[in-house]
Amino acid sequence: MKKIRKIFAVLLSLAMVLGMSMTTFAADETTEANAKVSGIRQEKDATVSVTAYKIVELDRQSITGYKDLTGEIADVTKPTTAELKSINPTGLDGKSMTKGENYQKGTYSVADYTANLTPGMYLIVVTGSSYVYNPMTISVNLQNDQVSSTDTVAKPSEPTIVKKADQPDVEIGKDVNFTVEATIPGYGPEYTGDVSFEITDTLSGGLTYNKDANVSVTGLKDGFTVPTVQQNGQVLTISFDSEMIKNHPGEIVTITYSAKVNENAVTNFDPNTNKAELEYSNAPDSTTKKDSTTKTYTFEIDGLVSGSTTDRYEDIFKTDDGTKTETSEKIEYKRLKGAEFGLFTDAECTKLFKSATTDENGHLNIKGLDGDVTYYLKETKAPTGFQLNDVPVSVLVTPSYEEDGTLKSFTVKIGDTVTSTYTAEYTAEGTVTKVDHSGDGYQFKNTKLSSLPSTGGIGTTIFTIGGCLIMIVAAGLFFASRRKSAK
Repeated sequence: MKKIRKIFAVLLSLAMVLGMSMTTFAADETTEANAKVSGIRQEKDATVSVTAYKIVELDRQSITGYKDLTGEIADVTKPTTAELKSINPTGLDGKSMTKGENYQKGTYSVADYTANLTPGMYLIVVTGSSYVYNPMTISVNLQNDQVSSTDTVAKPSEPTIVKKADQPDVEIGKDVNFTVEATIPGYGPEYTGDVSFEITDTLSGGLTYNKDANVSVTGLKDGFTVPTVQQNGQVLTISFDSEMIKNHPGEIVTITYSAKVNENAVTNFDPNTNKAELEYSNAPDSTTKKDSTTKTYTFEIDGLVSGSTTDRYEDIFKTDDGTKTETSEKIEYKRLKGAEFGLFTDAECTKLFKSATTDENGHLNIKGLDGDVTYYLKETKAPTGFQLNDVPVSVLVTPSYEEDGTLKSFTVKIGDTVTSTYTAEYTAEGTVTKVDHSGDGYQFKNTKLSSLPSTGGIGTTIFTIGGCLIMIVAAGLFFASRRKSAK
């Protein structure tokens, strides 16, 4: 009898456990798990929203136990990136996720977003951000009567644009080669209409576009229509086809072209800028912009060191050979106007780059020199009353740059002497506030024609004087003898 009672007790316990399991089993289909998307970047003056759209739901009648709600997924256990991108969330059940506190992740301020979700798979869509996020999913699993979530980390597909010049400084009249590279973002299923992807390149007045732009996309040869480069003055615009952009996330658009540095170029610490700007869709109904700027420098002898200052120093000045004052041993030099010079690119002075004439202060202004290139300065015509000094001297400008390509300092070397050193101080915005200068400049002297030494020595002078005296005496004797004869 005791054994029968024990058997009934066991059976009763099993029945109670089974009954509890059935109750739990029925409730689990609607039981929620807390799901989280972490690492969503936060931006100033931007409201970022995260929504979870249910794309797969629990289905106990199917072999897999789940059912596709979109008609796009072949295998609900392993949806592909292409399938996720093809899903249009319009009409799907979406749940807004709640933003948590901001925290720092590297150089970015980020936040996590959470929501209580029932079993199934969810497509995560981020809107209101300047970053375009790769397709993300969260799965809420039901297993052994337990509901759990597989959280996800957001990975922004951030478009980038980088512009480069093949040289930091260049001579007026020479070409600079530019390269613009922009990364195509990945666009999610909420982008049902056309997306914008347009590059605008603005050249400063000192650069002339050579109309030789070439546009390519990494890895794309077939099926890629090269966009037309539109030019409006100093602005170039390249717009890309929406479908091509949508179908090739992560690819790199490359634009190459050249521009000539012209006579309108600014010099020394003022850069000739070239700005490339990318405007792209960051939401189905909005765009945002990023830019990258290059700086190309050219140098000027005896010019303003910067347009934001009035500093002008003497690199080369023309004088006579000096005159001693009556009251001291000090030699005073007169500045000479009208001396003509040629700046040549070869030591033999056969390849003329620029001609220049000294002003009333003896200053010699030459614009448009390249850095780290040796030129040769030669006087081609002396001022009136002075002898030509046609011995060439070398001229070398040596610049130094910051990591971002901003000109830090430069030296001017005439012959074997560093005659001037310039160092700039900038504001945070890149404006020159001060230029420190050291050096005395190079004095290029001319000798007066009246001061030229005689070609003979002192002996020649004595013989000349002696000859003149003999002639005078002879003439005197001659006239004296004639008077005696007349008497």
